[in-house]
Amino acid sequence: MQPVDIKVGEAAELIWNKTLAQRCESLEGLVVLSEGPDGRVLVRFFRAGGKLPYHWRCFDAQGRNVGEFATEVSVRRLSAPHVSVER
Repeated sequence: MQPVDIKVGEAAELIWNKTLAQRCESLEGLVVLSEGPDGRVLVRFFRAGGKLPYHWRCFDAQGRNVGEFATEVSVRRLSAPHVSVER
């Protein structure tokens, strides 16, 4: 699997086979998972770094652990917005 390159706080699609796993959770934390109306799972990462390993534990509809998988992401820091202050 190729690394995913996203920015901190930016949503990326996380794909897993929903017939095998109804939900997955990050073992490292610092992520927020949400499901869109079309069933796609979106993940937002809240730490920056190159080639960060993330490990996921997945569960079936009955809540049983069905296994773990690993991903690697490259998360860039957001550039600071330019703010103009008038006095």
